[in-house]
Amino acid sequence: MARLCLGDVDSLPTGLLLAWLLVLLTDGHLAAALLLPLYYVADATITLLRRLVKS
Repeated sequence: MARLCLGDVDSLPTGLLLAWLLVLLTDGHLAAALLLPLYYVADATITLLRRLVKS
């Protein structure tokens, strides 16, 4: 069970902060900043598609 629940008010600034930190981490290379989180986006998309097909 999650110990921290973020609503709409907290999740947007947290996501923007993480995106900004990711760009700083990749030293300004925008392609690397986009490719690094792509695995998690693809995993979530595949999981949602499997659930839709299953139901």
